[in-house]
Amino acid sequence: MPVETNANQKERPDFIVCPQCSGLGQVSQKICPTCGGLGLGAFHEGAFLYWGTPLSGAENRYRRGRRVFFRFINMAALLFGAFSLAVFCYRLIFVRGLQLEPFWPWFFGMDSARFWLAFGALALMFAYYRLRTEAAELKKIAIRAYDDQTRPVKLPNNWAELKKAFSLQINVGDYFSPEALRLVEEAYTLALTGGQPEILPLHLFLAALANRQVAAFFSRLSVDGAALIEKLRKQLLKLPTESTPEPRLGTDLQEVLISAYAQSSFLHQRRVEPVHFLIPLLASDNILREILYDLNVDLDKARNVTAWFAINNQLLANYQLYKRAVKYKPATTMDRAYTAMATPLLNTVGTDLTIAAKWGKLEFTVGREQVLENIFCALDANKSGILLVGPEGVGKSAV
Repeated sequence: MPVETNANQKERPDFIVCPQCSGLGQVSQKICPTCGGLGLGAFHEGAFLYWGTPLSGAENRYRRGRRVFFRFINMAALLFGAFSLAVFCYRLIFVRGLQLEPFWPWFFGMDSARFWLAFGALALMFAYYRLRTEAAELKKIAIRAYDDQTRPVKLPNNWAELKKAFSLQINVGDYFSPEALRLVEEAYTLALTGGQPEILPLHLFLAALANRQVAAFFSRLSVDGAALIEKLRKQLLKLPTESTPEPRLGTDLQEVLISAYAQSSFLHQRRVEPVHFLIPLLASDNILREILYDLNVDLDKARNVTAWFAINNQLLANYQLYKRAVKYKPATTMDRAYTAMATPLLNTVGTDLTIAAKWGKLEFTVGREQVLENIFCALDANKSGILLVGPEGVGKSAV
């Protein structure tokens, strides 16, 4: 186990496994005393990543029922609010005939229309509150600054210290999107239905194919979805079966889930989405790689499409940032950047890259992580300047 490390961005971290429970987190149906139930994990950017979200029939039914219940509550509130406001408008227009002069005395009177207005407004406010609360409860992956990534971090060097270092532990399941977590539960169901004693990467891959984003992923690679599903089902039939009450989460799939979080962090994504499963799945399972190789898909092509999805998400985030910034646009022709720093002469002959970067107007730099790392390392070494050389069009200006 490492004692000191630099928190570098990596797609797939180095894993450590508890020697007593072999990564399962349990010994004889009890929490492993050595690792405290962590089982398997990896150090990544100064934290210890592990999978701590329980997967069982009861837990899955509870989460599924909770999602359905709150979805029903939200829809009921929205429908009731819309219905109440419709009744209020009907009574106002057709019953009162748009007689707005005595409106306020009528509003505070005993007419039943005021109750429909109040109930409708309260229902819509409750639905808005529920939706905002659910969005706020979803945890987001923190994007660390470069100084934090390169700063040496003191890490525990044994399981006894690690299981007590709660501030360093990150349960990656908390940062999965609801759809990503639902696919992990679906993989459990596939293993249970097939009688397999362990949830394998193959189960998660097959469950992920039902997701729209994953379907778009393979559509860009021109993969025949029906042929892919048929090959996967044939492989599932070859897996050994046992008469176990519930399948357990295999160590291979734990590594995939943790690697999906690491890859999402590497791509500066705020949550783990289903498309982030694919690269770790292909990297960990030889059978999946062979199946996709027969369909003319290799790991490099899959990485390129994953990067495309990350760029598309960043473009969408920049557009939303631009929409929020529109309200700060002055009504006159004056540029508000002048009021922050009076540099009219520089603005006529150059471009403020800091402001452009702040509002997401710079070009994306793709596949230049090592170049950027070398630049920051040179600056940290007190170099006076950096000179980028290369043929035209390779991306020097973007860097």
